Formats: sequence, C-alpha cells, structure tokens
Amino acid sequence: MAKASLKFNSQQNAIRTILAYALINQNKIKKAEAIIIEAWKLGPTRDLIKSYKKLEPNETDTAFAARIKKLVSENSGHPLSHLVKTEAYIKADLHGEVNTQMELIKNESLDAHDKIPLLALVISHYAKTGNQIKLIECVENLITSIEIRFKEDISIPKSFVELESIHFK
Repeated sequence: MAKASLKFNSQQNAIRTILAYALINQNKIKKAEAIIIEAWKLGPTRDLIKSYKKLEPNETDTAFAARIKKLVSENSGHPLSHLVKTEAYIKADLHGEVNTQMELIKNESLDAHDKIPLLALVISHYAKTGNQIKLIECVENLITSIEIRFKEDISIPKSFVELESIHFK
C-alpha cells in the first residue's frame, strides 16, 4: 500500500510540475507557485526547484536564496530541502547562512546516506573560501557518516568496512 501511495504521489508531482511550467508560460506566476509548493509538500524534486527558479528568472542569487526558504519550509525535514537551501546559500555567497545550515545539518536526524551529499557540498564550499576550521569539521563529519553508511549497508563485506575505517583515520 505504501509503495502504491508513493508511486501515486510521484505521478501527481510530475503532473503538477508540468502544470506549473504551463502556468509560468502563461504568466500565471502566483498559480504556478501555489502548485509548486503543494507538490513540494508531497515530495521534493529537482524539477520542482527548476520550475520554482523560473518563477523569477531575472532575480539575483541572493534573492533566490531568500525565496527558497519559503519553499523548503513546506517540507523542511526532507534531505533535498537541506541540499537546495545550502546550494542557494553557497551560490549567493551567504557564508553565515551556510554555517548556520551546517549546524542544522549536524543536529538534524538525517541518516548517514542523506548527510553525505550535503557534507560534500559544504566541504567544497569551505575549501574554496579557505575556512580551514569548518573544512576540517566537515571532513570529520563526512568520514563518520561514510563509516556509518558502510556499517549500515549489509551488502558490503565486514572486512571492507574495517579496512575503510582504518584507512580514513
């Protein structure tokens, strides 16, 4: 039953995304935005972010970062919400917001699988900006998340997990 519900929601989201694009092309921005927000509540996707960006195609990166908060707040615990918000902050050079988002990510109950892409994104940001303290902190968090992920994945042989654990330390 849960799989059928998930499939139905993803089909609804695909339809909503197409409808949003059609409304944007008709310059019905408010209606398109409402549909995108409803779809985000059901299940965030990259296509929804693309359509959300098209609502205001000429806005600055800083304005988009501010606007994205509204969308992701509708499904704030979803890993894609964290990733999209972090990407927007990095693109807009909002370093304080990136730091705040990193603290939220560390304290959020995301599993290791969901933390890895977020940490990789933030590590790249800190490497580019030269923030060595935050970079080291994120690398350590990434290593821990990878170790946890390996231990959770029963398809990886135990000897490989132990080898990786030694290798990363």
